[in-house]
Amino acid sequence: MNILITTVVALLVVIVCVHCVQELSTHRLTIGSLFNCIRKAQNMNVGRNFLNFWFIYNEIYEQGDYQPFQVPEGGSVIDVGGNMGLFTCWADELMKRGTMYVFEPIPDLMKVLEHNTSQCKNTVKRFMLGLGSTQETVTIDYFPNANGLSSISMGNKNAMFERTSFVQWVMSKTLLKNPERVDIDIIRLDSMAAELPDIVDFVKIDVEGFELDVLRGFGKLVSRVQVFIIEVEAFKRKQLFDIIFLLRPTHFVTIRDDIRNSWNIVTAIRNNYMNSEGSVWRTTALENL
Repeated sequence: MNILITTVVALLVVIVCVHCVQELSTHRLTIGSLFNCIRKAQNMNVGRNFLNFWFIYNEIYEQGDYQPFQVPEGGSVIDVGGNMGLFTCWADELMKRGTMYVFEPIPDLMKVLEHNTSQCKNTVKRFMLGLGSTQETVTIDYFPNANGLSSISMGNKNAMFERTSFVQWVMSKTLLKNPERVDIDIIRLDSMAAELPDIVDFVKIDVEGFELDVLRGFGKLVSRVQVFIIEVEAFKRKQLFDIIFLLRPTHFVTIRDDIRNSWNIVTAIRNNYMNSEGSVWRTTALENL
């Protein structure tokens, strides 16, 4: 009997380990990525959960979710869903003498973001606000241990994980359990149009299901944006098409699946956008997708 129990336990351990390795492989969470992340985190606030920090670092620095990125000297970036500031830090490393407008409505995350972006060489303007289609105060589900999944519109968030791997399902039942309910303020971006430059070179939007509302709040400012890169949950197909139809009159839109097949990355490049060399950037940029 003891031999049987030992064998069963050993098999369970092997199965769990195999699932974990598969999960890490799916997210391209390599040993090299881990060491790079540890080096990056030495002078940074990683929030309440290092694994969560690593996931976000990996998406931005290792997987290149926000490529193609090209901002001329003196240019501008809008970061919608600033989270812990990792995208802002990444953009700062690639920019020269520019300005970044960062929107993060959750006070806990804003404290982390302020610390992590305090050494940026470019100008960082931080706003503890969310963006949407109306000015209002709403309640967000905030997950301290998986803050990148915090959302105003949870929708089928759990269903997204249940359709994937066993490890992700377990994570959804632990990291997404008992969210903190936080009231946040939301504005339309076009309400502060006078504070923004005439041309915005790059906009990143990652707001866990609220992307369409954010874009509607841009109003006519959409035509002032050279490049959008937007993360959209893959199971929200109608929202994906609505975003495409909203951007298509002014931008050339492409879609790519991320490696986990849980999100779509929408890239929208303004029609006839010229790069710093004076050529149409769209063709070169799309070759790098």
